[in-house]
Amino acid sequence: SPITLRTYDNNGDGIIDSSEQREYIKIEGMKAINSSGHVVSIENSHDIILKNLAASHSGISRYLVVISISGENGPSYNVLIEDVWTWGHGRYGIQIWRSHDVTVRRAVMRYDAGDYLGQPVSGVVTYYSRNVAIENAMSFDQAKSNQEQSGFYSTGHYDTSLPNNDNKWLGTIALGNPSLGYASDSDSGTDNNVYQNCVGWGNGFVGLSIIRSTTKNTTIENCLFGGNSERGFYHGGGVTGTIFKHNLIISNIGKGIDSRSVSYAEKNYNNSWNNAGGNGDPGPDGISQDP
Repeated sequence: SPITLRTYDNNGDGIIDSSEQREYIKIEGMKAINSSGHVVSIENSHDIILKNLAASHSGISRYLVVISISGENGPSYNVLIEDVWTWGHGRYGIQIWRSHDVTVRRAVMRYDAGDYLGQPVSGVVTYYSRNVAIENAMSFDQAKSNQEQSGFYSTGHYDTSLPNNDNKWLGTIALGNPSLGYASDSDSGTDNNVYQNCVGWGNGFVGLSIIRSTTKNTTIENCLFGGNSERGFYHGGGVTGTIFKHNLIISNIGKGIDSRSVSYAEKNYNNSWNNAGGNGDPGPDGISQDP
């Protein structure tokens, strides 16, 4: 039967160690901090809800994160993470790995410190996962380190049987991160992903970067990419079938729209304006003017 763990006033004073049951668990109003491993780990589990949760400071290792949803011996699925705040060190704030049908809603991630041997760091990563929805989440103000960092990261390498397909970033914000706002870099395959109503602002490199010839049919719609230290939108490496419409790319220090060796299924009604390195091509029905 379902298990619910809840503090009396949902103020984060409760602390959870572990539970042997792996399905139909709801954990609400808890605070989890200072782990030598992952702070919160959901592994090979299903029908899990984490709500009103604060989590911080995993162990220092390239394999350790603050919240881990994983499927080493079978996927985790039907997982909801809602009203969650992660901070402190941990290579990823939230890692979704070899899992499917996961929703992250109203989450805030901030990375403070940690040495991860040159490995990428991100607020939320989807890795070999599908049918993931990240809604109304923000990754911001990460501490600068010596590796590539992004607010939101979609990746997968080596195992082509586990592509990152049918994932959505809806109403998310990547603000003031040292490197990339959003990054899609998956040679395992990426198909039918959606970025909608997103903001990538004030990041140290690019607002949104999508690369790899294995990436196809990505939709970017109603997004704002501005104030980034290099490009607003970078699109390269043989990506195909992209739909890019109704976006505003503004006041980037480098180029606004930088597309290289790619094909669009649709590119319309974008406004790329006031980008110091050139506005790029906003599409046949696009404009370059003060909004």
